[in-house]
Amino acid sequence: MNSPRVMLIIDDISINREMLKEIFYNEYLILEAENGKQALTMVKQNISDIAVILVDLIMPEMDGFEFIEQMKHIDPKNQIPMVVITIADDSRNEVRALDMGASELIGKPFEPSVVRKRVHNVVCAYRSKNELEEISMDLSSRLQQSNAIMIDMLSSIVEHRSMEQNHHVIRLRKFTEIILKEMSKNSRYDLTPEKIEVIANASALHDIGKIIIPDAILNRKNGLSDDEYEIFKSHTTEGSSIIKQFGYVHQKDYIQYACEIAEFHHERFDGSGYPHGIRGNEIPVSAQAVGLADSYDSLTSGQTGGVNYTHQQALSIIKEGSRGTFSPDILAVLDAVAEQLFEVGQRYQDTEHDNESLSKNIRQVWFDMNMETYRLDYLKFMSLLRVMNCYAIEINPETGYYTTIYPKEPIFQKIAQEGDFQKAVVVLSEAYIHPSQKQLIQKNLQKFMEMIGSGNPIEQEYKYLLYYEEARKYEWFKVNLIRLTSFRSSSGNLLMIFRKIDREDCETTN
Repeated sequence: MNSPRVMLIIDDISINREMLKEIFYNEYLILEAENGKQALTMVKQNISDIAVILVDLIMPEMDGFEFIEQMKHIDPKNQIPMVVITIADDSRNEVRALDMGASELIGKPFEPSVVRKRVHNVVCAYRSKNELEEISMDLSSRLQQSNAIMIDMLSSIVEHRSMEQNHHVIRLRKFTEIILKEMSKNSRYDLTPEKIEVIANASALHDIGKIIIPDAILNRKNGLSDDEYEIFKSHTTEGSSIIKQFGYVHQKDYIQYACEIAEFHHERFDGSGYPHGIRGNEIPVSAQAVGLADSYDSLTSGQTGGVNYTHQQALSIIKEGSRGTFSPDILAVLDAVAEQLFEVGQRYQDTEHDNESLSKNIRQVWFDMNMETYRLDYLKFMSLLRVMNCYAIEINPETGYYTTIYPKEPIFQKIAQEGDFQKAVVVLSEAYIHPSQKQLIQKNLQKFMEMIGSGNPIEQEYKYLLYYEEARKYEWFKVNLIRLTSFRSSSGNLLMIFRKIDREDCETTN
């Protein structure tokens, strides 16, 4: 994405605008306004192109304070920095402007080098902030997608273990959505479209607790003993406990509904269900809807004693209450949506090919989830390096080779030409290390190479004076060395992170 390149200068005095234009004409396309009212029109017309606004405080028609206030409505995410033009000894107005949301101050008379530097700094800061916010939004979206992938994978594994059909979870989600939409016509259920979507998605985890039930019980064909049935029924409470551990799913309402569904979807209106035997409206609405959807699908897909009941037979069985009674309201909903349930059931019928390919699908979902998680981790790491203004090198202790992960500075671009880490340190020492520290880095390198080969956990910190080409002088850098560990890898690679620090932070020595 191209960065905005327009500067809007707002000042009722033309000579001030001309002076600022002279400072910035090589860097920005300049727009001018004589007052805040005129400027608001320009902002609305050019908002996506404006990189920074310079605004005077004292102007006719609409002053700078009112303009800053109005900008909160036009730019609610505060993506455009506003630099206030002030006069000497005007601290009261300066504080007021900053409190209202101004980003920086420049004083009159203008000192070009100071004005240029202050504006440059605030524009760079906002550009980084806006880019990081975009990354954060993208990460949030990808994280939700990753959560959905993982939840579908877990559901597929559970259904595979319990010999259920490949499309059971898909049908259940569709059935639940249809039932909830009909229930939402009754205001006492308080079902919004947003709630319906969350509950329907959460239904995928209704039987997650089956993952801990022994196969011999889960897939018994000829009935269970009383003790075995008690174990089987525990999949409801165990499922709720498992879901409560899903800390990485940040939608609290999703967790709430998923727990309700897992624990209560086998409860029935007359108290004949399990695990608690609750009745009537004690059963959460989400669980009532999923309970009905699950009963219908089990009957029509051969999960009840291996018999495939017809659509009409399934409706009759549910209404008769032989599988536990449902409330009169829920049965009325069933009548209203029966045709829709039949159509969805036909559309998502299971086939032999579906069942044969299920294991392959699970493996693919697992692979996709791991790749997506790796990408998310990488994006988070790169964002963190950028925010902290750090540079990172990853070292493979087995080969002695390394990778520069974030080599923005010339220092790191130079050593990136050396694949071998020891050679890279020699280049670093000869070209960039302050003469007073050359012996120290050679001494530390020897210790460092011994630590790399040990395989032990490492967390070390060093401080070095490196020649900083941007400033054309030596600057202090803190160097942290950490051995990487990951549940996805046993490589034991090491991470070396460089971060420029202030001189006062360097009172301690290596």
